[in-house]
Amino acid sequence: MNPAQNDLTPHSASILQYCNSQRNPIAAKQRPRLSWQIKGAADGYLQTAYRIRVASCPEKLAEADVWCSGEILSDSSADIELPIALQSSRRYWWAVDVRDQAGTTYSSLGDWFETGLLCPEDWKGQWIGAGSRYRTNWAMQYRREFLVCSQVAQAKIYISGLGFYELTLNGQKVGDHVLDPAITEFPQKILYSAYDVTSQIQNGGNALGVVLGDGWYHQSQLMEGGGIYGTPCLLLQLEITYKSGVKQYVVSDCGWKVCESPITMNNVYVGETWDGRAIRLSR
Repeated sequence: MNPAQNDLTPHSASILQYCNSQRNPIAAKQRPRLSWQIKGAADGYLQTAYRIRVASCPEKLAEADVWCSGEILSDSSADIELPIALQSSRRYWWAVDVRDQAGTTYSSLGDWFETGLLCPEDWKGQWIGAGSRYRTNWAMQYRREFLVCSQVAQAKIYISGLGFYELTLNGQKVGDHVLDPAITEFPQKILYSAYDVTSQIQNGGNALGVVLGDGWYHQSQLMEGGGIYGTPCLLLQLEITYKSGVKQYVVSDCGWKVCESPITMNNVYVGETWDGRAIRLSR
C-alpha cells in the first residue's frame, strides 16, 4: 500500500480519523484506540486492508518514525488498539491507508492525538484539602495566582477533584463538564480530566480557582456513613509550554489559598444552599 496514492482516484473520498471516539483528544491513555470512516467513496465500497502510520510530527508521517502496522488484511476500522508504549503529555500524528475490493488505495491526510499523564510519577502536584478548615457539607474554594511572562504555545490543565469540582481560569469556567469526575470505586481508581486552556491564558497575572464539593466522595447525608471515603481533596497540574520550548508548571501544593465558598451546603441528593453574602476569592 503506497501512502503517496492520496489523490483518491478514481473516486473523490476523504477519511475521518478518531482516537478513542474523539477528534484530537488531549488525554489519550497508554493504548489509544484508533478508528476511521470513509466519506464520499463509491457505492459498494468495501475495505479489504489497512495500514496505520504513527509519527512524531506531520512531516514524518510518510516514514512513520514512531510505528507502522504494516499491511493488515482486514475490514476492521474501529477501535484498533495501538500496541506500542507512548510518552506522557506528547502529541502524536497518525494516518491510515485503506484499500478497497478493487485494489484502490485511499490515504488520510493525517491527524493527531495527545497522551495524558500516563504514570503516577508524571503528576508534579499533590493532593490538597482544606485540612482543619473543612466544614462538613460546605463547599470550599481554592485559588492560586501565577505569572505568565512570555508567548504561550500551549497550556493544558489536568485535574481531579473529589467529590465534584468546578474549575475557573481568570474568572471563566474551564470546559463544559458538570459532576466531574465520574463515579468510581475510589480506593481503586480515580479519574481525571484534561483541558486545553491556551486561549484563556493571558500575559501577566493569572488566577486559577476551584470550588470543591462533597460529591460522591464524602456522602455525609442519606448514606449513613457508607459513602465517606475521605474529606474533599484536589489534584491539579497546569502545564504551560512557551514558544521558546520552556515549560512552566502550576500544581496543587501548599501555596494555594483556601476558604469557604458561598455554597454553604451541597449534596448530590439534597441539592445545595447558596449564600451570596459569603462570596470571597471568587475571581
